[in-house]
This record gives sequence, C-alpha cells and structure tokens, in this order.
Amino acid sequence: MPVLDERGRLFGKINLIDAVVVVLALGLIPLAYGAFLLFRVPKPSIVTLQPTQVAAGQPASLLLTGENLRPFLRARIGPVDSPLFVQNPTTGEIKLPQTVQPGTYDIALFDEGQELARKPGALTVIATERIEMQAVGAFVGLTREDAELIEAGTTFGTDAQVVSVRPPQAGEGGMRIGSNVFPTTALPGDQRIPAILKLTCAVVTTECRIAQTPVARGATISFPLPPRKDKPENRDAKFLIDEVFPADTRAAFPAVATIRARFIGEPGILKVMKVGDVDLQRSPTGVDTARAVLVAVESQEQLTTNWVWSEGVLSRTVQLPQPVVTFIGTIRVPVVFTPSGWIYQYRPIRVGNSFSFETALFTVSGWIVDVKIGEERPGATR
Repeated sequence: MPVLDERGRLFGKINLIDAVVVVLALGLIPLAYGAFLLFRVPKPSIVTLQPTQVAAGQPASLLLTGENLRPFLRARIGPVDSPLFVQNPTTGEIKLPQTVQPGTYDIALFDEGQELARKPGALTVIATERIEMQAVGAFVGLTREDAELIEAGTTFGTDAQVVSVRPPQAGEGGMRIGSNVFPTTALPGDQRIPAILKLTCAVVTTECRIAQTPVARGATISFPLPPRKDKPENRDAKFLIDEVFPADTRAAFPAVATIRARFIGEPGILKVMKVGDVDLQRSPTGVDTARAVLVAVESQEQLTTNWVWSEGVLSRTVQLPQPVVTFIGTIRVPVVFTPSGWIYQYRPIRVGNSFSFETALFTVSGWIVDVKIGEERPGATR
C-alpha cells in the first residue's frame, strides 16, 4: 500500500493535513508548559518573623523573612489587616496595629483577597502593665529648629513628658559600647538638650519598654516630634538615657563635687603633682564626659610606714616595707546622681570610700575625707 493514496491520505486512512495539525499540536504542548513555568508569578512564603513576642498597645515593627515577596501584598495578623512594606523578595516589614489584643496569632499574606501564605502561631501579643519611671539623659542630634520644640512640659503622646531641661548645647559626638563612650565627630549644627523625663513604659517579662526599646542606662528612645510648617514630614527626637529612677525617687542632673582625699604616694610625689592636673580616667556617662581636676594640694605632708587603709566604714592599718608620703588633695569631680547616690567612674563618691587619681606621670590612691556637692551644672532650667 502506498504511503499516500490518490486522495492524499496517509496509508489510506489519515488525511495529510489532519496529520500535520496533530503533530504541530503535540509539539506545542511542551512549549506551552515551558511558557507557563517561565511567566507564572511564584507563590510567596513566610520563613521567620522577628520579634515573635510584643506588648499589647505598643507600636511595633515586625521583620518578616520569606521567599518570593513582592509589592502590593497585604499582611493579616489574626483578623486585623496590616500594611506590608516589601524591601526585597526575601525581606519585608509589618507595622503592628496598636488595636491588636493580647493573644497568639497567625500571620498570613494576601493578594486581592486571596490567601497566598500563612505561618500559624507566629506572633504572641502580651497583656502588659504600664508603670511610671524617670530618666536623666539628653536629646541628641537635634537641629536648632527642632530643639526649640522641647521644653519643660513637652509631651510625647502618653509615653513621656519633659520634667525639666537645660539650655541647648553644641552636639557632642559619642558612641556607647557597653560601659564605654568613644568620642566621634558631631555633625555641624547638631543640638544637645540635657533633660529629665517622666516615662510611662510597658512591663514585658523583666524589662520596661517604650515601643521595643528597654528603658535602661545607655538606651536611645525615639519620640515623634510635632510637625512644623516648613517640615511636615515625620521627624524623631532621640533621647539617650544616662540614668533611670523609680517614679517616687529623686532624679537630678549631673553636678560637680569638690572632694578632699588623703592620698598615699612615693616620697617626692608632690614635686611632680601640680594644680590643674587632669585625671586620665574619662567619665563613662554620655551626659558628662569631663574629667576630675586637681585644684589644690594641702601642706599636710607626712612621711610614714603605717598606712591606714579605709573602704567605707571598714579600716585597717597596714605596715609598709618603705616610707611613703601621705597628703591631702582637693579635686573637682564631675558626678552623676544614681539611685545609690552620686558616682564618678561608677564609684560612689562619699566620705570613707577609696579614690584614685591618674595622669601620664603619676597615680595616687587614697580615701575621701570630705565631699561637697556643688550646684548642678551651669545653665538655668527652662
């Protein structure tokens, strides 16, 4: 039998045109599937959410990581819709509405009403107790115009109220790492306003927080500033905390103490020491980075081999192997008030406590015999 008969049929059964159409259709199937895979929109997924626990009634930002995230997706926290800001295909940010009640919620992603991804039990909102505290510190990095908005009585929502402030100062560059402050270059025009705030924070586990920031020494809390006509955009005032106090205790700005201390040193030490010597031990507080300064050396020099060591109410006599000189020195010391009293270099400044003074040429140690706390640092409260 011929392949094509006189009527143009294959093997006398299939029309040639029909056969060509069938072959083309079969060839288009893999092409269509490949085009579907190439042009389809991949389904997003949720991998992690941080933090997984927040306080009720507090503004919070949730960092979402996932895959195939894209603009115009919406997030839903339990029954509450929330905007999703997509930074890239693997990272997004969810602004937690303050209306979300305590409980554990799923996080879901939607597009035009269709649910695309869900992470069960991803977020826990904790019921919180709100308490009042006080904080001594400074607003930092302000422009001159924004500095004028901060004065005694200024409020930042229900979270904070300014109790008292000092006049603005030129910005002081400083970066805190642990208990140390490292100097940096302040931007031109930056203003710094020492202030005492009354704070209302939410107790979360062992911390009291405003937003997600613990109210603690060294923390920086951002407060929204009221809008100005020339700058309607949102701006923040950053408050660097130097000390925290309960609401019912005294809070005070840093001050300058004049102390008299009995020091011990090698014979001839008084020939090296001179009025105006500056302590190398920089104060670790962000509010006051000044150093202690020697202002007088009294003439009560004594040569002895017996040293009376004192620490608070404890004292004992130590027999020294060689003679030493003891004398009285007067020092001006920048001090910071804490719930346990005035301190310098995290050491209490009170009669009977030890005190050391160090320069590039000498180091002397002794104990405090008299303390006078001067007026708070110059500048009227406004």
